[in-house]
Amino acid sequence: MTAYLQENFEAEFFTACRSQDLEVTGSFPTYEVFPFRIRVQPEKRWVEVNDRVVRLLRPEALAAYLKAEKKPPLPGKLQPRSVY
Repeated sequence: MTAYLQENFEAEFFTACRSQDLEVTGSFPTYEVFPFRIRVQPEKRWVEVNDRVVRLLRPEALAAYLKAEKKPPLPGKLQPRSVY
């Protein structure tokens, strides 16, 4: 698993992010997909996303997770209240 992640993860992750319309920068094991910092931990078999541990080692699943987390809140959920 560690060898696979070190050798193949980056290319597959960049491809998966492009398919989700996400811009990714960095190189193994640390990436950035604004507003997320991603760190692959092959020896622990997990990924850290902004210091949160997620067990999504498949690049396609990780890119889909990032896309879903990046979505803006639904309209009407955050309504500013008048302070006057």
